[in-house]
Amino acid sequence: MAAKLGHLAQGAASILCLLIFFAEPSDSGAQARVSGGAGTCISRERDALLSFKAGLLDPAGRLSSWQGEDCCQWAGVRCSSRTGHVVKLDLCNNYVVSSFQGLYKSNSLSLLRNEMSSSLAALQQLRYLDMSYNEFNHTSIPAFMGSLQKLRYLNLSSSGFSGRISSQLSNLSNLKYLDVSGGYNDLHAVDLAWLSRLSLLSYVDMSGVDLLAVRDWFHMVNMLSSLRVLRLANCGLTRTVSATSKSNLTHLQVLDLSSNSFDATLEHNWFFWDLTSLKELHLSHCEWHGPIPEQLANMTSLEVIDFSANDLVGLIPSNLENLCSLKVLNFDDNNIDVSIGEFMDRLPWCSWSTLQKLSMRNTTMTGNLPLEVGALGNLTLLSLGNNKLDGVLVKEHFSGLLNLEYLDLSDNSLKMDIEPSWVPPFRLKHINLESCTVGPRFPEWLRWQTRVDYLLLGNTSLDDVIPDWFWVTFSQASALDASENMLRGSLPSNLQHMSANSIDLGSNNLTGLVPRLFPLNITSLDLSSNSFSGSLPAELKAPQIFMLSLADNKITGTIPSSMCQLTSLARLDLSRNKLTGDVVQCWKESDNSSSVSRANSADQFGSRMYSLRLSNNGLSGEFPKFL
Repeated sequence: MAAKLGHLAQGAASILCLLIFFAEPSDSGAQARVSGGAGTCISRERDALLSFKAGLLDPAGRLSSWQGEDCCQWAGVRCSSRTGHVVKLDLCNNYVVSSFQGLYKSNSLSLLRNEMSSSLAALQQLRYLDMSYNEFNHTSIPAFMGSLQKLRYLNLSSSGFSGRISSQLSNLSNLKYLDVSGGYNDLHAVDLAWLSRLSLLSYVDMSGVDLLAVRDWFHMVNMLSSLRVLRLANCGLTRTVSATSKSNLTHLQVLDLSSNSFDATLEHNWFFWDLTSLKELHLSHCEWHGPIPEQLANMTSLEVIDFSANDLVGLIPSNLENLCSLKVLNFDDNNIDVSIGEFMDRLPWCSWSTLQKLSMRNTTMTGNLPLEVGALGNLTLLSLGNNKLDGVLVKEHFSGLLNLEYLDLSDNSLKMDIEPSWVPPFRLKHINLESCTVGPRFPEWLRWQTRVDYLLLGNTSLDDVIPDWFWVTFSQASALDASENMLRGSLPSNLQHMSANSIDLGSNNLTGLVPRLFPLNITSLDLSSNSFSGSLPAELKAPQIFMLSLADNKITGTIPSSMCQLTSLARLDLSRNKLTGDVVQCWKESDNSSSVSRANSADQFGSRMYSLRLSNNGLSGEFPKFL
């Protein structure tokens, strides 16, 4: 998870910086929208835009402003204040941020027919074209784009293009920024000769483009001496480059070759070790093995090192004392297999004030966490989960971590011994202490963590009553897990004020009634293996719930008919209780329900169900017809 968040942050930062760097030329950049009124727009260019629009499906009406005489006033269109020509066309689907809510697809532009209109070829002064995050029906990148020879910026990322990348793009001799990433290998290239002819390129992102057939990728890329950013992640690259190959990429600042299958040692199969300009090096998921090379010390400008998900072994080199700009170190999922104290001793002291993210999850590291970790004052992320760390953690381990937001110490043999009166200097967003010894008392220092989104305290030896402040402090959290403990007492009767998507309090000693009202956003609720008693609530309102487990309790009474209104339910476990009466039948709604409502419930309930457990109860009646 840390790696994913890191990539998102890096990508956002790179895009922001480059959008500023490659802004449209001075005659248009200073005046984003020309206010010259009717006639400012050149008529043939207006007609070209309208012809292009006529070939699109626009369900969200993003191009609804494309009407009237002055196209320079239309959304996404910018003109030169000097000549009136269209110089910028920005059709980026900005709703991609909300793609998890389904807005990405509904706001995408798509093609009315199986081919994009070539009318945009009339925009011969166009310098900036962004069509990213749309859905262009898996058509080929249009050949006419090769005729837009004034282009400096071209972004076609995640736009639903497929097929072979046209070599006609080599005509774009003024291009500085090229992004055709995000195609999930729908796009492919058999050679990169066309790319090598774009000598002014400073930014190239072809991540997700299938380059398996390309044999000379390094030779072609190496001709782009102006490159500052090169991203070729998940491209099917398998051939490494000899350390004797001379690199011309002396201005390169960002290199991302992650998620390729090099299956080689880093030490003898690389060529970038002398690139002192490099600031970011992303080599995760590449099947690298062997030691971490001492040549890493040559790259003194490095700020980000991501070697995660490989098979690298041993300590980082001892000669890294000049890497004073380090901000991100990610070695997750490697076989480092050394003492964490030794590892931290080799971190360059000059970078302790700059380091922001240290991620060493699942690296078989051993030993006690040094107290010195509390001196990493700018650290926002500390991820050391799933290792073999042991020892006692005290407040001095955390007292200097003023900016910490993400803490993962899970699945270690660590014990926290922090006095109740301690007030932490940080406000965490993510806490994962699973399988560490945190109890027996519920940790009071958590009371101050009011910004938490994820709280994971499963199997942490808690033997206490859940304090009242817990439900207030973590009312905005998305996920709460305190399962496999010895928590006692009852739950509030109403959890509707909680924002959680997931709550797991299974395998505790909780008693009392099942809460009458669930959080409205809840998708997963696990209260199994406790001692809840009494009847199930008559009204079960959880429109988004996907998984509900109340198994292995002492719940009595019947299954309420309101259970049938949980139409998103896919997993339901009510086994090992004391339920009686008929097995739930969705046509047996309350008398005041309309026949239409009953029919709808009968049709929908169970339509997504793939796991239903009702065993070890006293239920009777017909087997549910929805099954």
